[in-house]
Amino acid sequence: MDNPQEISITTICHGGVPEVFDRELAEVLNNILDVNTDAEKARTLTLKFTFAPLEDRSGATVTFSCRAGLQPV
Repeated sequence: MDNPQEISITTICHGGVPEVFDRELAEVLNNILDVNTDAEKARTLTLKFTFAPLEDRSGATVTFSCRAGLQPV
């Protein structure tokens, strides 16, 4: 088996993870600053990666999602 391709959080999924993370982080920060939301409740930011191995195990298809858990107005 060949050495696996080197990947990182900045290169996986064609480099899209940091951009999506930054966008969702901005949503969390804006939600914290919104005076119409509960100031004491926690917000969350969840990154989820799914790795679906190829049949011959030579690699995997990787998908990700990034979700902000905000407080309602």
